[in-house]
Amino acid sequence: MNSSSRYLLSLVAALTCAATTARASQSYVVEPDNYVNGTVLNSVLPFVTLSTGAFSDNRPTFDVTAETVGVGATASTGVKVFAHVGIPFWSTIRTFRMDFALAPESITIDYIASGHLNQSFAGRLEGYAANGNLIATVDTSLLVENQFATLSLSSPGIAYALAYPPLDPFGRLDNLRVVIPEPVALSLVATALLLLPQRRR
Repeated sequence: MNSSSRYLLSLVAALTCAATTARASQSYVVEPDNYVNGTVLNSVLPFVTLSTGAFSDNRPTFDVTAETVGVGATASTGVKVFAHVGIPFWSTIRTFRMDFALAPESITIDYIASGHLNQSFAGRLEGYAANGNLIATVDTSLLVENQFATLSLSSPGIAYALAYPPLDPFGRLDNLRVVIPEPVALSLVATALLLLPQRRR
């Protein structure tokens, strides 16, 4: 093995070892007001895929879109909320699903109560492991019509999450924020490869 090869192996080994602990967190936001009505939001974030969870296993089905709220309803920010097939509300049979390519550091989303039949309702956010086991869950307090509260989870190992109101048939969701830890291993190894020709000169 010549000196250049030994140099490359040593450099890659050192950088890869450092990359196992070196991670840079990045915050991402999906705000429906930033999009025209009907815009599909499934893949607007890196590392996150949005969809509508349906059926008994909440499997991904319909697209998630941006839609203006109906008459008398409100959003937590602006006038638009998340929707599916043009329907700007969520329930136990149509959940807001988030699948993560990298486990997030935190997930935050706003729930707005419908106040249906003058009742108070709560919103819920659940985090699941890849095998479908529930890792963490959080509920808002009971809210009256057009009141909103923020749901937030910060548990390790979340592969996908569901947001929905357990009892509100017309609960709305808005303003998703996700913090993703981005591994830097690939960029470090790429740097090592770029340095090799310089070493050989």
